[in-house]
Amino acid sequence: MRNAQIKDINIPVNTLAKRMKINVPAIHSKVDSVCFDPTKNTVFVFVDKLESRIPDELVRALENFLEAKIVFAEKQNSIDLDALRKRLNGSFPYVSDAVIENNKVILKVSGEFGKDRLKTKMKNVRSILNDMLGTDIEVELDVQQQEIKQYVETYKTDNNEETAQNTVHSYTTPSKLPNKSGKVEVQGYVFEMKLRQGKRNTLLMYITDKIDSLLCMAFDKAANKLAAKISEGDRVLVSGNLTYDDSGEPILSVRQARKIEPTERSDTNYEKRVELHAHSKMSDLDSVLDMKSYVKTASDWGWEAIALTDHGNVQGIPSFYDLCKKHRIKPIFGLEAYLVNDSDPLLINYDRDGLINEEQY
Repeated sequence: MRNAQIKDINIPVNTLAKRMKINVPAIHSKVDSVCFDPTKNTVFVFVDKLESRIPDELVRALENFLEAKIVFAEKQNSIDLDALRKRLNGSFPYVSDAVIENNKVILKVSGEFGKDRLKTKMKNVRSILNDMLGTDIEVELDVQQQEIKQYVETYKTDNNEETAQNTVHSYTTPSKLPNKSGKVEVQGYVFEMKLRQGKRNTLLMYITDKIDSLLCMAFDKAANKLAAKISEGDRVLVSGNLTYDDSGEPILSVRQARKIEPTERSDTNYEKRVELHAHSKMSDLDSVLDMKSYVKTASDWGWEAIALTDHGNVQGIPSFYDLCKKHRIKPIFGLEAYLVNDSDPLLINYDRDGLINEEQY
């Protein structure tokens, strides 16, 4: 059964209360639209603004009259973002906005990573929103695609056809590629390059935004030029034609590639974090964190103490100690150990009578 909706009602809430013969304080709000969800037997009453709480007497009167659950909400943003921030804890930085449209809560999240992060907590997210709104309501995640602008340096070609200059380009990243083929500009870090020489030279250049990766290909003279100008570890802006192979993997045929300045994150907060949970490459098959990079970054950000808590071993502690001493950071030594239930004592090839704890050796 489909939802039913009535728009542009434009009736003051006080007028609605008066018609229901309910005496309520002055409420400076108007009913904008009403949506009925038959699957939940719920009527959503959208008002232009909610300056104060809708009196319970009015809600109960409407529920008795309509024989359905009544939920008042603002026409657009009806979610208290501050309250939602406290309830979602660490997941909230990915939520840029929360709105109710018809009978659905739409959480606007920044990027696919934020969407995936919230997906793992959707049961908890729904429970929080249902508790805040007082009803069971559908939740949808909407990824906000943001166009980024960056100054890039155009390098001279071998024929000196271009001069070095700063230009502004908008670009996407490997994790935010369009679903269709076409011309694109993609920014990322080069983590692998292969130049295959033969009848036709082919350059395979892999770039990443540390969320997803993309294969970029160049041929013949273009391949040789790029191999001479770009190295692994460079941050680049690559333009060309994006296509998808039979398995759905994206491939970028490079038309032009430029180095751009790497962006360095910084911690400008006065009160610094003390990291109490981090795994290094020494951890048991669950981390790719380089210890030198970890300690150096913490030092650059002004952190005074950090911990190492590898799974199942303490082999990384000596190197961790030396690095922290070098960078004048307090090391915190930790371990995530494996706990197992004690079993009964087992003896193999025991050929004596009596109790083992009474024997003498």
